[in-house]
Amino acid sequence: MRNRLCKRSATGNYGASSATSYNVSVKIGEGQAETKAATLSGENNRIMTLDLSEWIRNNQNSKGQEFTVTYYAKVNADAVVQTNNSAHLEYGNDPDNITTTTPDVVTTPTYPVQIHKLIKDQQNSYLAGAIFRLYRSEEDANNNQNAIAVTGSNGTYTVDPEQVGDNKMYDMESIGDGTTVGTGMNLKLNGLAEGSYWLVETQAPDGYNKLTAPVKITITKSDTTNVNDWTIKQNDGVVDDKIIDIENTTGTLLPETGGMGTVIFTVIAVVMILGIAVSFVISRRKRA
Repeated sequence: MRNRLCKRSATGNYGASSATSYNVSVKIGEGQAETKAATLSGENNRIMTLDLSEWIRNNQNSKGQEFTVTYYAKVNADAVVQTNNSAHLEYGNDPDNITTTTPDVVTTPTYPVQIHKLIKDQQNSYLAGAIFRLYRSEEDANNNQNAIAVTGSNGTYTVDPEQVGDNKMYDMESIGDGTTVGTGMNLKLNGLAEGSYWLVETQAPDGYNKLTAPVKITITKSDTTNVNDWTIKQNDGVVDDKIIDIENTTGTLLPETGGMGTVIFTVIAVVMILGIAVSFVISRRKRA
């Protein structure tokens, strides 16, 4: 018996232990799951073939019962917005006489956040070395907690399918050449679901000021038959080209209103006023 699973639209990345091998889980009914080795083939390993002939022969006492094959796929850096996951079963005792089931197709749209990190008033610039994290709530963003785990490097990242665990990566770094990541951008995160997110610049390049507040990003799926009509907003404003512009300025930021810096400036101002007043009194006394 042969079970073939196909991933047709997005480039498959099945977490294989080697280029052509991947472990899946099989079980009969509610019984104990077993691990079996499948084979990856086709363009970008999008076809997974699992030969269960021996396993079926060893489980003849369970004939007629339903069995389940479980596998996991990860959206990679080349994922497209429309991802049709299609699976079908080919089975039979004679390799030349195989029965094929009707494909079961599930549409799973995913979306990217595309960022152009640039120097303020220099639209054609690409500023490298800015570090970002993405959060699912404004509270998490303000408290620097529960950031979205990612995988990748060199300006191109993907949402980690396993968000919990040790040694997770959360930082995404912009690069200096937009052509490496894509036209008009130098940082990209793939694999996001529809919804709202908050982008935080945790570290700015040397000589530049980082953002002082999170940027709200809202992804809305298409409401038409064209899946590419999805929209993205930056702080509630629609971004027509779907690329978020994040500008950095040089120099030193003034203290925020109400902060300690304001208190210091106020104290200095009071001292200066007192100094001028004392000087004025002394001067008046000398004249007398």
